[in-house]
Parts: sequence; structure tokens; C-alpha cells
Amino acid sequence: MLALKFLIKFLGILNRDATPKAIAGGMALGFIIGMTPFTSLHNLIVLGLLIVLRVNFTSGMLAWGVFSGVGYLLDPLSNKIGYWLLTLPGLKATWTGMYNTPVIPWTKFNNTLTLGSLVLSVLLALPVYFILKWAVVQYRVKVMAVIMKWKIVHLIMGSRLFLTYQRFAG
Repeated sequence: MLALKFLIKFLGILNRDATPKAIAGGMALGFIIGMTPFTSLHNLIVLGLLIVLRVNFTSGMLAWGVFSGVGYLLDPLSNKIGYWLLTLPGLKATWTGMYNTPVIPWTKFNNTLTLGSLVLSVLLALPVYFILKWAVVQYRVKVMAVIMKWKIVHLIMGSRLFLTYQRFAG
């Protein structure tokens, strides 16, 4: 039921409320959280950014849910990236120094999956942002414009039930 509520709220945001930049920004941050293992300190930091920055929180939460499945599918690749990074001879001193600092080990950077998925998600976050921003604009220009011309949409939007809903939801 919560997922349906988020989806309905997201469709409302997509259709009228937020700017494409805010929607894509929220989704890019949600992408990072969804692609990485949940119990990591960096996810708390990204969630804080999702709350503090001028991005859409609902789109971030929806992206978190959607990209959690994608992240699970990409775990083998993330694991290989993390293993490669952790076993690079030139970075051994860096990893040792990070592990010996007070807070950094809470990030679980020494876990191959956590490190690999974080690096992969951060590298892909910017392209995801631009693709989603473009997709929101295209949706509003092409899809929403066509849907708003349908007679059934005008009937629903003119109904007393819908008008009552809008009055209480707004």
C-alpha cells in the first residue's frame, strides 16, 4: 500500500509539481542509495542530502525502491569492482590508513560489495541524472500532452469526486 501511495504521489509530482531538475536530482540520490547495501554510513549521508538539498524527496524514495532491485542484479559486477580496488597494490596504504581512522570503518569500505557498488553508483549518478531529467521533460511534452486530450481524463477531472479529492489533497 505504501508503494502505491508513493507511486500516486510521484505521478502527481511528475505531472505538475516539481521541476525536472528536482525530480531527476532526487532520483539520482535515490539511485545511489538503492544501488548500494543499505546498512552503510554513506547511505545515511546520501539520505541527509536527499532531505537537505532542493531535490524531490518522493522521487528519491521511489528511485531507492526501484534501483534496489537493479543494484541486486549488479552485485556480481560491483563485487568485482570492489575486489579490484581493494587489491590494488598502490592503494594498500590508503585502505590501511582509512581503516585506522575513527569513523571511516563504519562506512564498510573494506567490504568488496559495498565499495564496488558505491563507486559504480557514484560514477553512474550523473548520467542517470541527465537521462532522467530528459525523460521527465519528454514525458511532460509528449505523453502528458496526449493523455490530457483524452475524453475519459476530462470526465474524471470534471467529476465531483475528483474535485473533492483535489480540495482535500491540496
